[in-house]
Amino acid sequence: MMSADKDLTFEDLEVGGLGSIGGNGKGRNVEIGGKFTVRGSLELTGTLEVGGQVSVGETLSGNVLEVGGKIEARRAVFADAVDIGGAVTTREGLKGARVILRRKSRAIGPIVGGEVRLDPKAIAQDVYGETVELGEKTEVRRVVARRVVIDAGASVGEVVYTDSLEAREGSQVHAPPQKVASLPAFPL
Repeated sequence: MMSADKDLTFEDLEVGGLGSIGGNGKGRNVEIGGKFTVRGSLELTGTLEVGGQVSVGETLSGNVLEVGGKIEARRAVFADAVDIGGAVTTREGLKGARVILRRKSRAIGPIVGGEVRLDPKAIAQDVYGETVELGEKTEVRRVVARRVVIDAGASVGEVVYTDSLEAREGSQVHAPPQKVASLPAFPL
């Protein structure tokens, strides 16, 4: 068990069991196998690897995010790759240069990325990006992107795009897709 009542600055932090920071956390890499809670913000320069569960009260930031378990934060912003194999919940959104929601993963809150890919049976709410690819049997409420590819069996409530839309046979877009001259501003 690891516990800090106030702010904590570190190089690398590895928590196999329970860990908590009562204030803000700042460091390079964090690896969580158990449950980790940060009351304030968690600012990393490297990688956050989550096999268990992470809860951050405010902003979560870093370079690379890998989630096999669960993560929740007010907002999560990563400079490079975001790989979600479990579940992510944000109030303001999750952002990364490349975002992948793996098979059967779930995302609550906006997803924003340059390239966003949802593997088969992933579920998300609103997805924003340059390129968005929805795999088989994915479920998404809204997609806003330059280029959109929707695989067979995928279900999308609404699509707004500027460049191209490829909806494969057997996919569903519930509202007529809207081709626009420019995209609305993305969250984050």
